[in-house]
Amino acid sequence: MKLEGIAAIVTGGASGLGGASTARMLAGRGAKVAVFDLNQPAARDLIQDIGGVFVQVDLSEEGSVVAGLSEAEQRHGVARVLVKCAGVPAAVKIVTKGNAYHPLDTFRRVIEINLVGTFNVIFKFAARLSTWETQLNGEVIRIDGALRMAPR
Repeated sequence: MKLEGIAAIVTGGASGLGGASTARMLAGRGAKVAVFDLNQPAARDLIQDIGGVFVQVDLSEEGSVVAGLSEAEQRHGVARVLVKCAGVPAAVKIVTKGNAYHPLDTFRRVIEINLVGTFNVIFKFAARLSTWETQLNGEVIRIDGALRMAPR
């Protein structure tokens, strides 16, 4: 895949589950990378190294994702690549030796970020991309539920 000049978004790109490595790889292939994360200090050096942009986004909040997509688009154009690396672990035992239970709020946070957040960013990204037209290899492509090539 040719990535030169293509806008890309990496969620959790400041660190964590391979996000920073993914952002570096995309930038190394010429993509214009926007890193969506909550941790601005962790993203600072990465952004300088890859020439990307940091956008503070909470994936579990609809408004935050919409604002983040808008900001990334203003900076780099419509993103055609989304890599979702954001996630949090539930590093708590279900029941400890002292018979303490796993906090339900911790579990809810994991579900909000890892499940709801994943769906939230993917469907908003797809909805935005579905109205976009581009010129690619001499063909006009419109994405609206299905990829179609325009007749020559």
